[in-house]
Amino acid sequence: MAKRFTDSRKWDDDWFDELDPKYKFMWVYMLDKCDHAGFFKPNLKQANYHLGVAFSKEELLEVFKTKIIECKNQWFLTSFIPFQYGELKSTNNLHISIQNKLIDSGVDQGLVRGWAGDKDKDKDKDKDKDKDKVKDKDKVKDKDKVKNKVKNKVKKDKESKPKKTKYAENVSMLEANYQQLIYNYGPFYTEKAIYKLDKYKGSTGKVYKSDYMTILSWVMDQVKKDFPVSQHQDGQKEAKVNRKGIQKLSELTAGIGS
Repeated sequence: MAKRFTDSRKWDDDWFDELDPKYKFMWVYMLDKCDHAGFFKPNLKQANYHLGVAFSKEELLEVFKTKIIECKNQWFLTSFIPFQYGELKSTNNLHISIQNKLIDSGVDQGLVRGWAGDKDKDKDKDKDKDKDKVKDKDKVKDKDKVKNKVKNKVKKDKESKPKKTKYAENVSMLEANYQQLIYNYGPFYTEKAIYKLDKYKGSTGKVYKSDYMTILSWVMDQVKKDFPVSQHQDGQKEAKVNRKGIQKLSELTAGIGS
């Protein structure tokens, strides 16, 4: 069973309000019995049976003359399409079938609100193309915005990134990393490690992503093997040795040999 919208406001419409009750019933009957395109087959025998009223064709055509178009043994209800569907679209299969029936039935396009003819279809296509062009341009703009945003972020990160300081011909690191080496290993081992890495890189041509991490990974261990704590110029031990103990040892041995 077909389902469709019904206009509850018709009871406030002056035209409908002035109708005789039997014509009101007939109007609702036609709206319910017409097909999906608004075409009603005037089977008055059946209508008279359902409504209990004897209607004639001439009588109904006169009463509903502003609402009905008679065409090919059918009555077209002019207000049906705009109420049920709004504007017919050439991209909707149901709407296409309705337009085809209107054309086959010889209904004048100008008498049907919401019916887009061939010219309007072309206009709609052109509008859709224009919309697609605008969407494509917007997509390109959005992509450009994202690219520019990424570029600006990379540029900003580079500018805000701390610069490395050169401590030898082939050794560079952040000032904070250098100070960390001084704190952990003292000036003697730090300078020896930088010197060793500088000579190694200069002779081999090797390049490291981080000279600081290279010193931590193997250079410092090699330097401490080459220069044991007993031969350390400052008399300092490794960072793991308690610094307070080193200071106390220095105080106790300060007067020896003088």
